[in-house]
Amino acid sequence: HTGNKTVLWDIEDAVRRLEASGELGQIHDRWLDKYAPRDKIATIRWEILWWSFAGVGVLAMAVLLWQAALRGELSRRTQALVAEQARSTAIADNLPGLVFGYRVHADNTRSVLYFNNRLSEWKARFPRFNVGDACEAVVELVHPDDQRAFLAQSRDAAETLCRFQHELRLLAADGTWRLVQFIITPSPDPLPGRSVAGVPLGKSQLHSRGSVVWHGPLIDVTPLRQLPDQF
Repeated sequence: HTGNKTVLWDIEDAVRRLEASGELGQIHDRWLDKYAPRDKIATIRWEILWWSFAGVGVLAMAVLLWQAALRGELSRRTQALVAEQARSTAIADNLPGLVFGYRVHADNTRSVLYFNNRLSEWKARFPRFNVGDACEAVVELVHPDDQRAFLAQSRDAAETLCRFQHELRLLAADGTWRLVQFIITPSPDPLPGRSVAGVPLGKSQLHSRGSVVWHGPLIDVTPLRQLPDQF
């Protein structure tokens, strides 16, 4: 025990001498530089912070470039769609007949979707005909000899969603019978995720699915049928 006390006294005496000479502070500073580099720690943290901000900036720039690319693609597709619609409208307006489309809803109500620029001409020739009328309304304008075939084919088209093409005589404004060709195609509005291509639907299925859109032209072919009589 006496020896241990002597060692402790020697250590305390050496520490006091080091403090008095200022060497203890130098030893402490060297130890901090070697084992606790505070300046280096601060430098590393600033570098991490800088890289973090740089990463956020790069990410923000990438998002902006992506949005600009999307806007450009949307603009190109919109322009292409507008051009395609203009071409379709020009073609429909130059066809020799009334081109139209209408929707029959599940509750059997009807709404006109579009028609070409020959509607006024058609209404002047057949004032009682309205785009989107049910076959029961149209049949009143049909020649009695053509009514049965017209009703049968139109109802079959509604049941099976097949193409309806038929020539019949319609009563014109001047009291004459004009031969008109109906070429109308129904297309169902499918429910999301369900395909109906090529699948015939019955009337109950048709109404359970929703609305059906009918597209097609009506063409007055009376002048064509009269051509042989002129020679």
